[in-house]
Amino acid sequence: MAYSLGYVWADGWIQLHRGKYLTLGLKCSAKDRELIDSFKIRVGSHHKTREIPACESQGRNHKPQVSLSISGTEFCQPLVHQHGVIPGKCHFDPSCPEVPDEYLASFVRGYFDGDGSISIIRERYGMFRLYGTYQFTLDLKNRIESLLSLKKHDLYKTEETTYRATWSDSSDLRSLYSWLYRGQGPFLSRKHSVLHKLLRD
Repeated sequence: MAYSLGYVWADGWIQLHRGKYLTLGLKCSAKDRELIDSFKIRVGSHHKTREIPACESQGRNHKPQVSLSISGTEFCQPLVHQHGVIPGKCHFDPSCPEVPDEYLASFVRGYFDGDGSISIIRERYGMFRLYGTYQFTLDLKNRIESLLSLKKHDLYKTEETTYRATWSDSSDLRSLYSWLYRGQGPFLSRKHSVLHKLLRD
């Protein structure tokens, strides 16, 4: 559940229709379709996944994507009232939900699979990044740095409402890897493979 919640916070949103009907929407790159397919299995959803072809919009080229919509107040209300996934959350700069320490690795792994990145520079240096609105990303960064005793870093503003937390020290990356994947559970194989290769080499 913690992994799925982290993923919803990254790639999901809640829509309110006619003042009372709630729908959860998810969207990701087509190359990461396993994220939505595995989410459907975990929550027992039989809703159809929609394929969105590549297109150009507002001066940007958008790669193929897949999306999922799950309607139902019973399914969506706990996300809103218990876990803070409010309609239009990206416009309100919400705080990170209070996830217990024992579930935080799963939550962060889900969030990282949706709104994180790992890159290798010059075949030696790695950069682990998490993106989000200011308060959410700050709260999450502080929790991670405190829990794992990582070096403290400032947030970097990447767009008007998007901020980035970055870790690149090799010892920090090893701590993150061990913490995130120690108990495993669901994870996006593409990002796991990059981080594993970086630390193995």
